[in-house]
Amino acid sequence: MKKTKETAQKSQEIGVPELRKFKISALKPAEYNPRVISPSATTALERSISQFGLVDLIVINIRGGKNTIVGGHQRFAVLKKKKVKEVLCVCVDFDEKKEKALNFALNNPAIQGEFIKKIDKYISKLQKEIGDDKELAGMLDMKIKKLKAEIDEEEKGANLPASAFAVICDCENEQQQKEVYDMLIEKGYKCKLTTI
Repeated sequence: MKKTKETAQKSQEIGVPELRKFKISALKPAEYNPRVISPSATTALERSISQFGLVDLIVINIRGGKNTIVGGHQRFAVLKKKKVKEVLCVCVDFDEKKEKALNFALNNPAIQGEFIKKIDKYISKLQKEIGDDKELAGMLDMKIKKLKAEIDEEEKGANLPASAFAVICDCENEQQQKEVYDMLIEKGYKCKLTTI
């Protein structure tokens, strides 16, 4: 069944995106895209696409037949480098203002949520489940490095009170140290762990 502009708009209104296949050569990156990617992150993205496929589709604005990429510039670059000919895309039909707003929303880390407080335990559990699958372990290691960098950035930018307090705990071993740390975090304290 051929979709009309009206049915495409209606399906977007109720949260069901229109999906279409496009030739890579028909897609145009947005000149205003505010996001860049480092070489190491590009390598991780290439590995992710090789391992899992393109599970996060490219979003394009089809208005006026321009096929402007609104979300997925880095994925597009990886696919182009891999000489992929066609790609499934999520289609929107927006004016330029709404297109730019969507681009910003898709690239805005402030609306992507945060990791749970016990992310270390989750990562440890996931590492055990992955076991000796080197490719998946490599993907996880890249994510751990990124997480640690994000946490370090948050700590640098945190609004600290005018005075900060230090509490020294004498623990018998690392396990006990971790238990005290977890207990304080659960109670809502911001902690920085230092081993002397």
